[in-house]
Amino acid sequence: MMVAAEVARHGGRSKLVAEGLRWARQAGVEKVSLTVYPDNEAALHLYWKFGFVREGVLTGHSKKQIGYRTRS
Repeated sequence: MMVAAEVARHGGRSKLVAEGLRWARQAGVEKVSLTVYPDNEAALHLYWKFGFVREGVLTGHSKKQIGYRTRS
């Protein structure tokens, strides 16, 4: 997910996640899962704020020019 910088400055990320979760609950979705790069601290904190928990860590699944992305 990505939101424009101007929208993000005004709580856009939280609003987007909240609305997605509201829709999911209304639709009867039992579980929402997502994947986040382990070094994306901002995203991790956002999702933790909404009650997401870490269930596992993938390794070696996303190679970039600088190598694999890992928590620094």
